[in-house]
Amino acid sequence: MGFVNVSRGLRAIGCAEPDPLPAGLVALVAHSGSVSSAMLRSRRAIGPTLAVSSGQELVTTAPGHLEYSLSLPDTRVLALVLEAIRPPHRLRAVFAAELARDEAVGAVALAADLVPELDGDQQNWRLARIITDSNNNQTD
Repeated sequence: MGFVNVSRGLRAIGCAEPDPLPAGLVALVAHSGSVSSAMLRSRRAIGPTLAVSSGQELVTTAPGHLEYSLSLPDTRVLALVLEAIRPPHRLRAVFAAELARDEAVGAVALAADLVPELDGDQQNWRLARIITDSNNNQTD
């Protein structure tokens, strides 16, 4: 668990990831260290601006990491792999603020938990292009 900030050349991570990592346009926020590591080792040319494995989010939640990711000038895509969305109202606020910008970034999210708090909120679903819940239901 930890983070790699490719944009600034910083890393605080417990796994031996490739160094240097290719810079890219994707900010990855995942609860799972294994998912983060797999994405960083991928040979699919998915270069991160930032990759965060936040675990149980004891200090900073996913919306906090996303807010920071969106402040990086190179971030064009948000990639989220979350086991639960905590707190959902903050995630909704981050998405709403991003949608209000002229050049909003895209987002892809995989949620291992059902997300009833976001159900029916079309503004947020439009930014999060694909959300898959634990029942493998897909919403475009």
